Amino acid sequence: MLVSLAALLRQISRTDDVVSRFGDEEFILLLPQSGLTDAARTAERIRQVVSSTMFPFVGTMTVSAGIAALNECGGSRDALLRRADEALYVAKGLGAT
Repeated sequence: MLVSLAALLRQISRTDDVVSRFGDEEFILLLPQSGLTDAARTAERIRQVVSSTMFPFVGTMTVSAGIAALNECGGSRDALLRRADEALYVAKGLGAT
């Protein structure tokens, strides 16, 4: 399922976007030249595509997303990851996908 999801994320991402697995079941998408609004639109597009895709062995599934912008984190990679992770857990807690 993770291999299929990674392939789908690469397929629907732009050429300059970077898709990377992070942790057990999490992925990071780096969206160069994208602000928070564009990132939110991208996350929603991904959510829709994933929820309408049939995955081998599991069928359908949903995803939750946390979004953060490097320029709003003082250029700190660690702060960026922390903010995105916090936003992800808020989304999960709200039942948002």
